[in-house]
Amino acid sequence: MKGNSISIRYFDNLVGMIMGHPPEACGMSGVCACSYVVEATGNIYPCDFYVIDDWILGNIHENGFEEMKLSNNGVRFIEVSKKVSPQCEKCPYFQLCRGGCRRNREPFENGLPALNYFCPSFKEFFSYASGRLEQIARMISMNSSHRT
Repeated sequence: MKGNSISIRYFDNLVGMIMGHPPEACGMSGVCACSYVVEATGNIYPCDFYVIDDWILGNIHENGFEEMKLSNNGVRFIEVSKKVSPQCEKCPYFQLCRGGCRRNREPFENGLPALNYFCPSFKEFFSYASGRLEQIARMISMNSSHRT
């Protein structure tokens, strides 16, 4: 607020989201993308949290990335991540939290995720910080508009 710039990825993403920009951190987007992990064997997995047999996409020696992305596991990995707890959709902070990282919404039961493990913490944090983050976003927007 004093004009001394400091960059913390999480806060940078939150301010950017308030300003209408998509977050660059995958755990903040609300939907997974395949961030390929390549094992020494050439096996490919969709995410560093899911380097397990259930989520193998293929092998770099046998499959192309587009093929792996469109594989059953590739499509399922992304589709499963789109589901959030019904409680999330009603939350006033959903646009900032977006359900959080999928790994914190497990275990899934009957195809539906659990409430994010950190939900109570997110609510407490956002109730404290969302107004301040909005103020910073306004300040950045005003400074940007004065430069053009």
